Amino acid sequence: MEPTDDYIGYLQKEWSISGALVLRSHGVGSDLEAIHEWVNWFIVNGRQDQEYELILSRIDHSLNLDIPFSATSTVRESLISIARTKLKDPLYPHAQ
Repeated sequence: MEPTDDYIGYLQKEWSISGALVLRSHGVGSDLEAIHEWVNWFIVNGRQDQEYELILSRIDHSLNLDIPFSATSTVRESLISIARTKLKDPLYPHAQ
């Protein structure tokens, strides 16, 4: 199911508020700022990606602060791994 504009807007707002907190729980990484920026970009611009809905789901679950961080650790790690892979992909404007 195609994500609605309201859902995209919700994710943008929540990521801008809590994304750094989500990533900070994974220690100091030299690429965490780039990952934060990529996720921000992807929420709005990633619709052409075959994994768009899966990645949005990872973002949404990572932002669910009602669930203990320990319970969403695997989801956050998956999101970070996906972002690192995509950041290396020359098809993405944020590729490094």
